[in-house]
Amino acid sequence: MLVVEDDESVRELVSLHLRRAGFSPLEAGDAETAWTSIGDADVLVLDRMLPGESGDALLKRVRSHPDLAPLPVLMLTARAGEADRVGGLDAGADD
Repeated sequence: MLVVEDDESVRELVSLHLRRAGFSPLEAGDAETAWTSIGDADVLVLDRMLPGESGDALLKRVRSHPDLAPLPVLMLTARAGEADRVGGLDAGADD
């Protein structure tokens, strides 16, 4: 599992809860760092708003890569509007 979130406190909190649930999450604060670790992940928890390359753009890269395309992706975002949820799903997120 790879948690990609630029806000360190949010990333650490999500990872803490995942560890308490028995997971061993990897962490990244931006898309480029995530890309170097993504091959080791079985699930991607992805923030839509990242510095540099956005979470949506990273997700499109993942979905276009033959080996990574099947990777389950959960979008994590502060945006709560219906259009934002639909946008994440349209970008290729599973939930």
